[in-house]
Amino acid sequence: MSRPATAGSAVVPLAEGVSAATLWRLNPRADLHWRQLDGDWVVHENRSGMTHQLGALRAAVLMVFETGTVLGLAGLQHSLATEFGLVDLGHDALHDLVKPLCQIDLLLPASLPPDAVA
Repeated sequence: MSRPATAGSAVVPLAEGVSAATLWRLNPRADLHWRQLDGDWVVHENRSGMTHQLGALRAAVLMVFETGTVLGLAGLQHSLATEFGLVDLGHDALHDLVKPLCQIDLLLPASLPPDAVA
């Protein structure tokens, strides 16, 4: 799995606002640095100082958004299939992969105004 370049991070709690109709984007303040260890990915978010261990699927989801793309579940599924050859995971499984990334403020709703990002 290759990794795209990155952007910046914010402190905007939103786990409850995640729905199938939501469009997401990478937090514009995220500054991500990646390492692959024993089949998992470790991503360090430089601004917050937080390090997260991600399985291959969740890492692929975050990598898709690193390209600056704004996507909903259907677009995310298409990107995962195109970029990583992943078969249809279903909306519930995709939602379960996206929600934790929102909880740690790496993904944000695309509707959130840029000036609302701390």
